[in-house]
Amino acid sequence: MGARPMRPRTSLAMGAVAGGAVLAIWLGNGVGISAAAAIPTARRPDSARAMQGMVMPGSTGGAGSRTDAVCPASAPSPALTPFTEQLPVPQRIDVRSGTSARLVMRDGKHSFHADLPSTPTLGYAVAGSTGPDVYGGPTIEARKGTPASVSVVNDLGEHPLALAMDHTFMGMTGTDETAPRGVIHLHGAHSEPAQDGLPQDTISSGQSATYRYVNDQDSAGLWYHDHSWGMTRLQVSAGLAGQYWLRDAFDTGKADNPLHLPAGASEIPLTLQDRSFNLDGSFSYPVGAFCGQDAPAGYPNQWAPESFGDVAVVNGKVTPNLDVARGVYRFRVLNASNARFYHVRLPATLPVYQIGTDGGLLNAPVRLKELLLAPAERADLLVDFRSAVVGTSYQLTNDAVAPYSTPTAPPEEDEAPLKDILQFTVTAATGVQSDVPKTLRGGRSQPAALPTLKATSTRTVMLNEIADPTVDEPVHGHINNQFYADATGLPRTTQIEAPKLDTVEEWDIVNTTGDAHPIHLHLTQFRLLNRQPFDEPAYTASVNTRLPAPGLPDPSTSGKGPWPAVSPAPYLTGSPVGPAPVEQGWKDTIIAPPGQVTRILVPFGGTAAGVPAPFVGDTRTASVQRFAGTYVFHCHILEHEDNDMMQPYQIR
Repeated sequence: MGARPMRPRTSLAMGAVAGGAVLAIWLGNGVGISAAAAIPTARRPDSARAMQGMVMPGSTGGAGSRTDAVCPASAPSPALTPFTEQLPVPQRIDVRSGTSARLVMRDGKHSFHADLPSTPTLGYAVAGSTGPDVYGGPTIEARKGTPASVSVVNDLGEHPLALAMDHTFMGMTGTDETAPRGVIHLHGAHSEPAQDGLPQDTISSGQSATYRYVNDQDSAGLWYHDHSWGMTRLQVSAGLAGQYWLRDAFDTGKADNPLHLPAGASEIPLTLQDRSFNLDGSFSYPVGAFCGQDAPAGYPNQWAPESFGDVAVVNGKVTPNLDVARGVYRFRVLNASNARFYHVRLPATLPVYQIGTDGGLLNAPVRLKELLLAPAERADLLVDFRSAVVGTSYQLTNDAVAPYSTPTAPPEEDEAPLKDILQFTVTAATGVQSDVPKTLRGGRSQPAALPTLKATSTRTVMLNEIADPTVDEPVHGHINNQFYADATGLPRTTQIEAPKLDTVEEWDIVNTTGDAHPIHLHLTQFRLLNRQPFDEPAYTASVNTRLPAPGLPDPSTSGKGPWPAVSPAPYLTGSPVGPAPVEQGWKDTIIAPPGQVTRILVPFGGTAAGVPAPFVGDTRTASVQRFAGTYVFHCHILEHEDNDMMQPYQIR
């Protein structure tokens, strides 16, 4: 999971602020420069001072006496032959009748490839299971209208990525290396705050928790993962993630389902990740620019702004093969990587259709030639092998550079895509022979067509990134140039977004950075309205007028707003571009490209303004709880949300 050297990069154009600093510096991994040498003592109190929301008691930040010039480069993973591992299919736990799934978060070992020694890992083991092999988690199946629960025991021991932990981050504890905290967030679920798995609601090693889910949404492919404050990136990297499928009366998961979708052995989760390994099989994970040593006061010590593995892992195996029958398959695809986007190329001769997005089914299948997935996004696919020739192999390949900005961005010399992902090999067996459905919503024995949303108010949120212009070192990612925590060390309660219950809002996400960010809102699903370019240098200059000089990206202004965010309206250019066909469904994670305003329509309530949202909680009945309270929204590049591109928001 190597990270590339830091290079100043603006999102669309470079601009100036007082003192000549670059406006928007790309948040990338930095070359390790001696802190003592790079920041003159006379300037250190201003340009490298401790920052609110950053330094923890016992932090090791300081000037120090480091003399090494750069961090040692990580060696590439050992050569591992692709397509020799068979794709495993995770165990399923059925809670459709309202029972409880019982899991244990524990450490163990896992074999990612026959030619690689076993890797120390974390995972969600099914309670009562034995043996050391653990990575990821079972696929949990629930049903709309039937509440169910997931009980978990934290039995985590020594963390496989303990050396990458960074105690300059809020939320970290002194025992996280040897007895990590843990919390389950059911990503995409409509859950009350107490059951949402918020970052601060962790349980310590030896403790247990039970999460109760109302399951009041349309059928959808959700997923669960650890969300521990300050170390989400390391928990998920080590293995704490699994899929959660919500069924309903139309998508039942049974062979006779009304939509005639493949079921049983022909419905398979595909969880995409990227990982790097050392020769002994252990995970290789990058450290930041200061190599974990003697960072200036208030700067992250170990944190690398992004991590990119050099091998693909699908369902816990390196670049695997799946033997498929001559039939139609349903693949529930999840991008569970920390930071990598996938732009998957599909063989032209293989019929592939997308039938669903994060929050459920589209109105009709969309024929695909390629597929773009940001971290945390899901795609529900049908792949038709009925006419495939026995013995034929089809490879899924990826050409997205990393970090990802736009499909047409020119690659830099160290941005080579992770090419090989997965192979299908066709056998002589006969599979599901049902035709691909023409429609999925709005017809007989189908759910209602996707509704049209109309917002009654608009709010702006700004994505910005902070680097120290004196040393070109990354410091923070932000939303609205604010920290997640306030001066008390607790999540913010002031200057946060506060939508009203049972309303529909338009959120304008203004990306001033050089990279695309997948933005995720807890609690609700939403719809993409459009995207539109804006004059980023002029917009950022307007933000700077409301900040102490010299303004962004100087670290002294980090966390100082302004709030509310500046409206992009005076700086818009070009014309709005509506959603692509595969983005027209319910979403809980949306790609916000650089230099663009991404507009989403967000219902805060199941009957908001009379619109049937993809969940039915919040109806004015005594039988359903109304979900108001505090949630979070954040970038789902895990390194970004840990430091510190995350904000609370409150539904009132």
